[in-house]
Amino acid sequence: MAKENKGRAIGPDGKRRVNTTLMLVQLALLTAIMLVLNFTGFASFAIGPVNMTIMWIPIIIGAIIIGPLGGAVLGGVFGITILMNMGALTQIFMGINFPLTIFFTVIIRGVGVGFLSGLLFKAFSKIDKQRIWSFEATALLTSLLNTFVFITGTALFFGASAELYKWAPLADIETESRTAVFGTIFALVGAQAVIEAVFCTIISAIIAKSIMTFLKKT
Repeated sequence: MAKENKGRAIGPDGKRRVNTTLMLVQLALLTAIMLVLNFTGFASFAIGPVNMTIMWIPIIIGAIIIGPLGGAVLGGVFGITILMNMGALTQIFMGINFPLTIFFTVIIRGVGVGFLSGLLFKAFSKIDKQRIWSFEATALLTSLLNTFVFITGTALFFGASAELYKWAPLADIETESRTAVFGTIFALVGAQAVIEAVFCTIISAIIAKSIMTFLKKT
């Protein structure tokens, strides 16, 4: 039976209860940040033809400080916001084969990559005992992994569809070969991936390190 300790119910699993509460608070806070970014329009911004998103920053932070479960939940939130925004490419994908393929390239991608991000940090932390490079490595690989999964899903599920020609960046392609179409898509996504990887790695690592240091002290 739980006993009272300074107004708080503490039982045999008191430590676990506190940790669970902290995890839920962290998840709620990071989810709120993602939703605010999404609804205010600050989640992404255009750099030429490339549309860069910063939504992976809170996901990476959650995966590091909470763990794989936190990364998975936040990755799922990311997928939901993509469906809410309904960008031009997402609309085309939904028109080609909905809901299975779009579910994979959006929801499953977010959940899976977020979960793997947490696993990556755990694995790196076992090697990097002082955590000198594990934060940066986790953030960098998470960003690149997200791009890889997206490109792979696009090629597998939408490779044979002519609907992709409706996407504005492909309008100037003279040939209708699959090589030309996907060469353009992968070039744009690749350029986006490089920018996102650099940005997310720097910001995510700095914030996650600060939070972990604070939690350790308190």
